[in-house]
Amino acid sequence: MNRFLGFSTAYTAVFTAFLSIALPDTAAAKDVLTVSSVAAPYRFINQTINKAPKDKAEYRAVELANGMTVLLISDPAANKSIMAAALPIGSKDDPIAQQGMAHYLEHMIFMGSKRYPDVDGLMTFLQANGGQTNASTNFMRTAYHFQVNHDAFDEAVARMADALAFPILSPVYSKKELNAVNAELVRAKASDAALTASISRDTLNPAHPNAKFLHGNRESLRNKSGSNLHDELLKFHRQYYSANLFKAVLYSKQPIEQLAKLAADTLGKMPDKQVVEPKIDVPLYRAQDKSILLQYKPLQPQKIIVLSFSYPKNEEHLFRTQTGAYLAYLFSNNTAGTLSDYLIKNGLSDSGLLALPVDNNGGNESAFVLSLALTEKGWQQRGRIISMIFQQAELIKQSGIDDAYYQEIRESLKQSFQNMDVPKSTAYAATLAETMLRYPLSNIIDAGFVADGLDKAAVMEKLNGMTPDNMILMEISDSLNPTQRVTPYFGAFYDIRPITPQQKAEWLDFSGNPKLVLPQRNPYFADDFSSNTRDMKHDYPKALRHQKGLKVFHMPSRHFADNPEVMNTMVFTIMPNHPDLKLGVAALALGYMNNLAQSQLSYQSQIAGMAVSIALTENGFVLRSSGYAQHLGKLTTDYLRNFTQIPLNATQLEQARKRMLESLEARKQAGSLTQAITVFHDFKQYPAVDWDDLYTTAKEVDLKDVATVRNRILNDINGLRVFSFGNFSDKQVKNLVRDVQKIVPNANTDVYRIRYPDVNESTRKLSHTVKVPHEDNALSIIYMPKGYGQLESRVRASLVTRILSRWYFDDLRTDKQLGYSVSQDVYTIGKTAGLQFSVQSADATPAEIMRHNQRFFDESWQKLQNLSGEEVTRQRNNMLIHLRHKPESLYQEAGRYSNDFLYGNYEFDTRQKIMALTEKLTKQDLLDFYRKAVMEREGFVFASQALGTKAKDKDAAQFDGYEQVNSIAKLQKSFEIKEY
Repeated sequence: MNRFLGFSTAYTAVFTAFLSIALPDTAAAKDVLTVSSVAAPYRFINQTINKAPKDKAEYRAVELANGMTVLLISDPAANKSIMAAALPIGSKDDPIAQQGMAHYLEHMIFMGSKRYPDVDGLMTFLQANGGQTNASTNFMRTAYHFQVNHDAFDEAVARMADALAFPILSPVYSKKELNAVNAELVRAKASDAALTASISRDTLNPAHPNAKFLHGNRESLRNKSGSNLHDELLKFHRQYYSANLFKAVLYSKQPIEQLAKLAADTLGKMPDKQVVEPKIDVPLYRAQDKSILLQYKPLQPQKIIVLSFSYPKNEEHLFRTQTGAYLAYLFSNNTAGTLSDYLIKNGLSDSGLLALPVDNNGGNESAFVLSLALTEKGWQQRGRIISMIFQQAELIKQSGIDDAYYQEIRESLKQSFQNMDVPKSTAYAATLAETMLRYPLSNIIDAGFVADGLDKAAVMEKLNGMTPDNMILMEISDSLNPTQRVTPYFGAFYDIRPITPQQKAEWLDFSGNPKLVLPQRNPYFADDFSSNTRDMKHDYPKALRHQKGLKVFHMPSRHFADNPEVMNTMVFTIMPNHPDLKLGVAALALGYMNNLAQSQLSYQSQIAGMAVSIALTENGFVLRSSGYAQHLGKLTTDYLRNFTQIPLNATQLEQARKRMLESLEARKQAGSLTQAITVFHDFKQYPAVDWDDLYTTAKEVDLKDVATVRNRILNDINGLRVFSFGNFSDKQVKNLVRDVQKIVPNANTDVYRIRYPDVNESTRKLSHTVKVPHEDNALSIIYMPKGYGQLESRVRASLVTRILSRWYFDDLRTDKQLGYSVSQDVYTIGKTAGLQFSVQSADATPAEIMRHNQRFFDESWQKLQNLSGEEVTRQRNNMLIHLRHKPESLYQEAGRYSNDFLYGNYEFDTRQKIMALTEKLTKQDLLDFYRKAVMEREGFVFASQALGTKAKDKDAAQFDGYEQVNSIAKLQKSFEIKEY
């Protein structure tokens, strides 16, 4: 990731939701090839793809005879085969009379095609062959992608290509998919990011295409006078789904030539309609759309200001200069004396200023966005803070453009690109397909990492545009009560007014502001990336210390030995472990104070390719560090030493208290399904705490409690567990463990083991209901059969889910259209695994959802019994294929051992045991598990439902004989608590 563009919040997305992907003319001119009148099926494009140095895959691009560009990636180490396709058509291209059409068509594409007419045939085929698919639409593009087992790739590509080129688009399924589109909108209305985006869309130039309604719903997508919905759907596909607009990616083990032939035989069948990509020739913002103040009251309690400055040209073609990254670095930096440092130290913000350059805003413009999360004190002084932001911009201008900062940026990007592993996921392929729409082919991978030279004139032009007259200011606070306007479809209330001459004058008067300085140089950059693990080969983590109160394990990478990074997890604990709610809340407050005190160190280490953090409880803490090995040991000890010395003050405690109370209030505003399933998560975590008790305790914690908990965890530690993975030698690990114990002594008597409520033999049936402030309802229910061993239940639940999840989605979502969010998953509590069924619906009540559940359970039981042994074997083999995948990054590889470490399995053999058990699974094992869990419900059952604003009490699902749960803390105490 480009580290300089990673500083964003949900609200910076407000001003980047209008991205269009019209390829710059300069880029297009480089990539276009002339096709002769008698075209070959494909021809290779003579351009080198600038891939990451560690990426061993082969990249070649072809242009098919129909004008489509396809990127081919041949990788002998590929775990899965992947396809992605994108075209530069989104909601900006919707017919005015049928807004949401691009999104609606994206849904309909999957409803059968000319050669493969079965509804959901593509999804069913992929699921049967270890795969999955998804698609998305935004203002600027529509994208599709899937992954599948290698032996099914050719047919999967043929199916997807046929769906894109020749969808049936039957009116029989139009209403059902329209319901799904509508449900997506209802769910989005519970998101502040979506609501603020609707405000931004409502206040830009109404003639601009990005002012259109992205999601679509039953109101915008319907038959109207002079506009028939189905006719418009067919027309939209005919008009825009043309081969010359599409970019595609094929990733597989197959050789390049074989992939090229596959592309020609499948994607090559899409007609080339020679469609010219629609260009945007109206401004995103007119003069009257700028220099305005927008005010919005969020669903979640928070206070944020967002300053957006617009510029008249799309600047994606200027990616080589990293102009935006340069300015983002200077604005977001929080070293001593900078604006962010001042804001944090004076209790005005707890995160500092976040900067986001937007090279493509609305397709034909660009923007620079600054956002700031404020404390209550900061909110009261927001006018002065806005003045200081303008002061910071003026300071950069007056100080001159400094090449030294640019060199830091260049070095950071260079190190990141040269040393990164490249996991080949559907997300990676989808990103490449989309990037092909926007950048020169040779730079689709490295565009975010190139820094060829600083364009000082472009930097000054950006700075000169940072004026009140060129600004849109959005103020977001739970203390506001806007009433002037309401956005179409979303119903977001907001106020809008011009920025006054008096405000402008006050913001540009810096005389009363504190002095600000430019950032300090970063001392944490690495210059030594050599291997510390040469000739070290371990199949499993090696025990360097295995004492009663000190357990240290280390393992160098087997698959990424040339990666210079390392990951360390250190678990400091006090045993025996006694939960104490007040001290636990005090520990959270202490963690907040530590984050404020060490924000500079955290920022600098992140820029230099490292990260360090500490998570505190009343009975110890977890210290994590990761990144380039050279300075990581010093960074870790510096951070820990600083933690022992941070000042404790009442002002920061009040900030921490406010944030904790806000987070508890925010939970009440979470989405309907999220609130329904949160009860399960709260129950499985030990110790469980009720929200009301947390709220009361957060109000009572004082500075003495914070000092007590810090003294306790610095002086009473008697157990330490360490897991180190990657580019440390055994000696480096031992030295680091020695050094941290000098800072925080370890009495070495015992180590903590994770605890959990044991439901393995339980036959209790539980029900929980919550009322939520949203339109939609939700129901989630988990079934856990008793008596299975930990891994036996896990593999059985996984196999059932591989089969059942597709059936459940097809039935309740596609056929019955109960809601957009329909899922069946594995759920685990402690050492017991079971089956979870979840639905979020804007149309069905929980009672209706449960009736459909029961019908589905009965029907699926018959289907499972009739399932062929061959199909069970195929799904079992799909599980094994997944389990045998090689890790695709250092972090993935470490994850294969870190869970065993955390749960105290020092044999590190869980994955091997799961594979051995999976190999033995039979159809009867599957049937017995489902029968015991769902049909006979002989074990533990927990149902949780959320009733929306339109639901009445009678709409709740009735669970006769179930215990009604009101207190999760009391419920957990009624179960035996065990240790791993």
